Amino acid sequence: MKTMLTKIALLGIAGAIAFALCSFTNNVSTTTFNTKTVGEDEWAEWNKVRAFVDLNITTAIKQRSNTKIKTNSFSRCPSGYQPEFIADYKDVKTDKEVFGSLELYRGCAPEHICDFKVCVNKKIALVKSKGDQEYVSVKEWLEEKYSAPAKNSTLVKG
Repeated sequence: MKTMLTKIALLGIAGAIAFALCSFTNNVSTTTFNTKTVGEDEWAEWNKVRAFVDLNITTAIKQRSNTKIKTNSFSRCPSGYQPEFIADYKDVKTDKEVFGSLELYRGCAPEHICDFKVCVNKKIALVKSKGDQEYVSVKEWLEEKYSAPAKNSTLVKG
């Protein structure tokens, strides 16, 4: 009798497992999902504007200033020229005027280089020094900054 009850219990367990496994169906959900990559969509415009700033402002300043940054050691701080947009990343668009500043990082200490105004679609890249009222072309700004005599130097006529 004991073996009979054990056989019935095992048969019952096997039947329950078989019933549970057979109750699953291959129903495929027909819900449609957005297949676009969210990160790419949110940051695509920002990346285009940053690339425009790098190409039209940062590259010209690097070539003119001949700034060499040593990268002998690892640092968690940013290094080199970093554009910082004033607007939130959602508001940085290729069809809008975007304002920001260009900072030169050496270790964790940024040095303000210039303020900029860009519009990718209109191909506008203008810069100004801190305290200036008007934006000028990058070429004009570089000529003014790197060809002007130093403020503390004295001219000797002789």
